[in-house]
Amino acid sequence: MNSRFVNIFYPFVSVRLGDEKFIKEALSGLTRNTILDIACGAGKDILVLNSKNCVGIDIEGYPKEEVYKRGYKAALVYSGPDYYFKLDEPIDIVSCINLNAHIPFESLEKILNQAFKQCSKNAHILLINEYYGGYTYEKHFKNDEKENALINKMEHFYFESEDSFLNKFGLAFPDLKMTNRKPLTTMVSSIQYKYYFFKDLKPYLLFYIADFFIRLINFIILKKEKKNQTAFLIGYVFKIN
Repeated sequence: MNSRFVNIFYPFVSVRLGDEKFIKEALSGLTRNTILDIACGAGKDILVLNSKNCVGIDIEGYPKEEVYKRGYKAALVYSGPDYYFKLDEPIDIVSCINLNAHIPFESLEKILNQAFKQCSKNAHILLINEYYGGYTYEKHFKNDEKENALINKMEHFYFESEDSFLNKFGLAFPDLKMTNRKPLTTMVSSIQYKYYFFKDLKPYLLFYIADFFIRLINFIILKKEKKNQTAFLIGYVFKIN
């Protein structure tokens, strides 16, 4: 598969905004009549605004009503290994930016295999990975040499199984320095999708209250240590066919 990269620097507290910026830039110039949003959660406005036919799919328990309110044409529920879906139109964009979210890799693999069989001639898949480190960097890069030097310094935190999963599809994230360091903000990353499974408004608000205090504590700790916790998003745009 051919690929291009959309590298976006953003503060960790703006992690979701970073995703939106990546999607906007990644979709630029691509055919995007039909988008399949895998692990869609509560939906993404940016995908609806950039397609004529946006379809979401997730595991049981996600808020389909919210997805429809955002303008998605359909909200599919992956119910197990025997689940099969068929869209009315060929898929132009497979959005799989929440690779290490809440869908088990075994289920994600089955969804992707079905999606790839329904893709149009010029279809693309969007993937992202996030890198964490206690460094301060310039917001924009001026040349590839500086960019490569920056990436080599980043501390990388992710599930080791991601690479083996991607290899099945001929995809791979760059081989960056691994670390066992687990910043407090990583805990936010690991729970940020959990609110999708709450059924009413009260726990939804409680999640954001808890999220705020976790970020506040993290900010205080890092300020005391004179470090600036940042996240670096690397977005991948792979041509499928």
